[in-house]
Amino acid sequence: MIGAVAPIPDVPDRSRWLLDKPAHLCEYLLFAWLVLQVVRTPGRGPAKQAALAFAIPVAFGGLMEIVQYFLPYRSSEWMDVAANAVGATIGLILGFGTAGLMSRFETSATHR
Repeated sequence: MIGAVAPIPDVPDRSRWLLDKPAHLCEYLLFAWLVLQVVRTPGRGPAKQAALAFAIPVAFGGLMEIVQYFLPYRSSEWMDVAANAVGATIGLILGFGTAGLMSRFETSATHR
């Protein structure tokens, strides 16, 4: 949260775009993956896990863009929210993919 409201140095628009959107994507990929690890419980189905792990980071990112709109030294962009959503989607794909791999390793380890 501190990074989302801290002043940032002025950089050319092209450089900012090249660095900013991939940074948002990577940050929210990790954010969604971490949330997925937290919401993954035996009583909660995969659809609910995915919904929570997507909605929490994307809602947080949207809130941060709204806060930034009111800060004179920050800018607010809907493309940042889009990059956050793409990152969160990739984080979910990786999260569910790694869960499948981990369960295979655990199964093969217990059958030895």
